Amino acid sequence: MTDTAKHTLYICYFGVREPLVQTQVIPYLTEVLADGVEISLLTFEPELQSKWTKEELESERKRLKSIGIDWFYLPYHKWPSVPATLFDILNGARLVRKLIRQKAFDVLHCRVHVPALIGVVARKFSKNKPKILFDIRGFFPEEYTDAGIWPKNGWIYRSVKRVEKWLLAESDGFVVLTEKARDIMFPGSEETGRDERRRPVEVIPCCVDLARFLAIDENQRVEARDRLDIRDRFVLAYVGSFGGWYLSDEMFELFAAARDLDPSVFILILTQRNADTVANQLTALGFGKDDFFVDSVLSTEIPYYLSMA
Repeated sequence: MTDTAKHTLYICYFGVREPLVQTQVIPYLTEVLADGVEISLLTFEPELQSKWTKEELESERKRLKSIGIDWFYLPYHKWPSVPATLFDILNGARLVRKLIRQKAFDVLHCRVHVPALIGVVARKFSKNKPKILFDIRGFFPEEYTDAGIWPKNGWIYRSVKRVEKWLLAESDGFVVLTEKARDIMFPGSEETGRDERRRPVEVIPCCVDLARFLAIDENQRVEARDRLDIRDRFVLAYVGSFGGWYLSDEMFELFAAARDLDPSVFILILTQRNADTVANQLTALGFGKDDFFVDSVLSTEIPYYLSMA
C-alpha cells in the first residue's frame, strides 16, 4: 500500500503526550515521512481543557509541523466507558470525514480497533475512499477479557468481536505484532505476505531505540544515583503499568523478597498511572520513604533513570 500512498492520516486513540505515542507512533511516522509520504496525525487528548493551554497546543502543533506531521486532536472521554467511547467514535468519524474531503488521503492508518471503527465509518460516508490499514497490534477483545475488564463471553466482548469481524472485512491491509498473531489471524500469509483476499499483512514488532540508552555514560549514572541519594545501594527498577493483565501482586512479592535478601535494596518504579497507589503498597510492605522512588517521568528521561539500576 505504501508504494502508491502519498498522504496518510494516522488515527490514534491516545493523547500525543502519552509515552506510547512519543516512543512508538512519532518515530514510526518519522520513518514513513522519509519515504516521501505526507503525514497527518489525529489523537484524542485526555482532559484537554485542564491539561493544555492554547499556547501549549499551538506549540505542540508547530513542533510536529517542523518534522512534517500535520496534527489534529479531539478530546478523549473516559466515563461512562461504553457511551463515552461511542461518542468519541462518532466525533472522530465526523472529523475524519471532513479531513478526507479536505486532504484527499490515500490511506487511513488506524491503530487498534477504535480508530479502525472511526476510519471505516468515516469512509462509508465519504465520496473519496481511502484505503484502510488496520493496525491490529494485539488481540484487543481477548486481552480485556483476560484482564478481567470485560466478563468472559459477556455482551461487550461479543459485540466487540462482531465489530472486529466487520472491520477485518472492510480493511485493505493489516499490521500485527508477531508471526504467531499472523498465523492465527491470517493463516498462509507468512509465505505470500497477503491474506486469502490478497490484502497485505505485515508483522511490525515492538522495538526500542538503543542509541538513546547507549548515550548514557558512567558520569551521568553516578549523577543520577547521587540525585536520589542511593549511593551504592542495589537498585531494582520497574517501568510500566500495574494492574490489569500485569502480574502486580507477583511484582510486589519480588520487591519484598529482594529486601529480605538485601535490606538496603532500593525500588525504582516509573509508571504513568496510580503512582500513589503503588507507593502506598510499598509502604504497606514495610518500605520506608527513603527505600523507593515512584513517579511518572517523560519518555526522554527513561534512559537517565534506568541508568541508576
